[in-house]
Amino acid sequence: MSGSSRDIFDSSLDLEREHLDRGYAEGLRDGQTEGLKEGREVGLKSGFEIGEEVGFYSGCVEIWSKALETDGTLFSARGRKSIHTFSQQLAAFPLKEPQNEQYDSLLKQLRTRWKVLTSLLGVAPLEYPGYPRGEEDPTSF
Repeated sequence: MSGSSRDIFDSSLDLEREHLDRGYAEGLRDGQTEGLKEGREVGLKSGFEIGEEVGFYSGCVEIWSKALETDGTLFSARGRKSIHTFSQQLAAFPLKEPQNEQYDSLLKQLRTRWKVLTSLLGVAPLEYPGYPRGEEDPTSF
């Protein structure tokens, strides 16, 4: 009898292992699916916010450039050069390449140069209204 009772318990242990393995596989699959959905949502939100911020900068630079066409003495020579340089940096920003390894550092550079530019032009503190306040760095993930 000990042989037949052992077979009963072995099949019970095998059944438990099978259920554990199946549950693990289903949980892994569901987790990957939900993780992909959540990652996509976070990426879209972050991409929209960064695009909106860069668009704000571009709009301001465009207005200043148009104002300079009307009155070339509106800003100092250094200010005019800074507007032109910042415009070039905006154009070179890899907005459509978020996988670019330099993306975060380039965005931080834009933000820093924006503060310098607005200060130089005497329009500081002109800030992008959607930029998060506080200690949180929106470029860190």
